[in-house]
Amino acid sequence: MFSSAKNLPGLLLMVLILTCINCKKQTPGTEEEVSTQKIDSIPIVNAAPAKQPLPALFPFGNDLSSFDLTQALGTEAGDCITRLREYRKDALRIVTDSTNCHEYGIHNQYFLLDKDALEQVHIFEYYPQYDPSGESVIYIATETVYVLSQQPPKSYVRTDTLLQPEPGQMKTDFETDLIPDPDALQEDLRVELASLEDTVDNDYDFSFIVSTNENSDSLDSRKDIFLISESWKYPVWINEGSAVELIPKEEYKDLGIPKAAVFSIDSKHNNKNYIYYGLIEGSELMIYLRVIDVNQGPDNNFGLHKMESLEQQSPKPSYYLCYIAGESSEEVLMLAFDENDNALWAEFKGSTARQILVKKEEKITVKADRPLEEHFYEIFNDGYPVGTFRLATTDNWRHAYYQLQTTAAEQIFSMDQESIKGERTYHTSPCF
Repeated sequence: MFSSAKNLPGLLLMVLILTCINCKKQTPGTEEEVSTQKIDSIPIVNAAPAKQPLPALFPFGNDLSSFDLTQALGTEAGDCITRLREYRKDALRIVTDSTNCHEYGIHNQYFLLDKDALEQVHIFEYYPQYDPSGESVIYIATETVYVLSQQPPKSYVRTDTLLQPEPGQMKTDFETDLIPDPDALQEDLRVELASLEDTVDNDYDFSFIVSTNENSDSLDSRKDIFLISESWKYPVWINEGSAVELIPKEEYKDLGIPKAAVFSIDSKHNNKNYIYYGLIEGSELMIYLRVIDVNQGPDNNFGLHKMESLEQQSPKPSYYLCYIAGESSEEVLMLAFDENDNALWAEFKGSTARQILVKKEEKITVKADRPLEEHFYEIFNDGYPVGTFRLATTDNWRHAYYQLQTTAAEQIFSMDQESIKGERTYHTSPCF
């Protein structure tokens, strides 16, 4: 009996181990206990559905500023204005097609092509309508993306209601679907690109004229710069500058000038460079300006400076004003105006020479508590600037200031009040 007591510690250890194992199995909340619970008492957790991956939106993961703008076209039909622009970089091509029909809606399309293969299309559509109260306008927006480069091709569509027609405002999720007939869709989409397939020929030979008239208010010798073309009837005033330098084509990219620009010039004054370039969009010439301040660094963006019609024609006078040099003077100056109150030409009584007036700018200042409205013109004769012309209006008083380059004195004319008796403030027929 006592000989077996040597094994007692081992037996006690075994009993303790078995007891611990049995206690662990009976702990509340273990798998054994849960398995005896009712099924309807077990909480069910559903996994969140996986979100659809977003398609690459315009500009399709690219930096558009690194592309060259190679074409720009513009068309107008009814209430709609369409602007197409083509950007290229190596084998990639991005086309933007923006159509604004104002109160009838906005339709913008963006195309991505690789070696002329249509890979992706991003479309925005905004249609305005009154909200239920009828007091304000809201926009029913639809955003569609066609991904034609993946297999199988898919479409992504979402709709939303917006206060403003802006792409980044849509909050809804895309719904994904397969494109049933990708070939037919591509054929329809390429119709929108047809007008860009052919290279645009530039038939306009632009050049510049710098007037010899200096701006006396400037610290440097600023002069007027005019753009002319053989197909234009009249020159177009660009701005003032001390000089004009044509920018070589090889410098366009570094300065952010599109390849499609039909001209580009650099004008300097007051430690600033004024860089202009022109794009032909349909029947209009769009002139853009970028200012580079030597002291502060460049402004990275070009802005639209002015827009001129390429189909320039001789404007027809809408009314005439008669001016005299003085009460006792027989010298009469006749000005012809268009429907927008711009002076078209000047002619002196007894002279057959008609001098063309090209408008430069207008200013409104206050002197002696009265507004002074001034309109500045350049006088052209046989296509070249020969002097300056200024019209000034204060209340009902109108004066004309006539200055030729060949004469030192400025001639001052006052509107002939006697000649407009019985009429309003203008003549519907020539003064003489």
